[in-house]
Amino acid sequence: MLTTQDVATREQPAQQVAAVRRHTSMQTIGEDIALGFNQVDAAMETVGIRQFGRPFIVFHGRIDDVTGGDIEICSPVVTPFLGVEDVYGTEVPGGTIASTIHRGSYDEIAPAYAAIIMWIDEHGLEPAGSPREYYLNDLESTKPDDLLTEIAFPIRWPSDVGSPRSRAFPTSVGSVSRAAHRPAHLPH
Repeated sequence: MLTTQDVATREQPAQQVAAVRRHTSMQTIGEDIALGFNQVDAAMETVGIRQFGRPFIVFHGRIDDVTGGDIEICSPVVTPFLGVEDVYGTEVPGGTIASTIHRGSYDEIAPAYAAIIMWIDEHGLEPAGSPREYYLNDLESTKPDDLLTEIAFPIRWPSDVGSPRSRAFPTSVGSVSRAAHRPAHLPH
């Protein structure tokens, strides 16, 4: 199956978040994300603050069937969150991101990751941090085929090419065709 994904760049401001970090596996990632968001929501409710923006996950390394991997479950907040039990406040760095929107089940998200990685390679860029998944609609009330997820990679010019100030990032949307498969190094 061949899929086409549009990839674009944009500036993402730094975000204050309430977050919890979890070790997960491919078998338990859905349950771990749901439990993590419930934990973050309960902690925010305890101190009387609300989410401000789209919830998201930061993937800290590869998640595989053998060793699993770490995820950070984040809810943006307006002011720094001081923490409640395992839920802490932190700032997720801003910067330029390359992203695409995936529509559909999370079981079919791998081609979107592959498209961004291919686009980054084609433009001579490199990842500048951990990939993120921004959830654009309600995870609990949306049918799997209608789920919208923005997959975003922080990007930078390789250090041997020059500073970001000396070269502009590609800003136009670029389509990437990619065979639908899940490269081993991609999360979820």
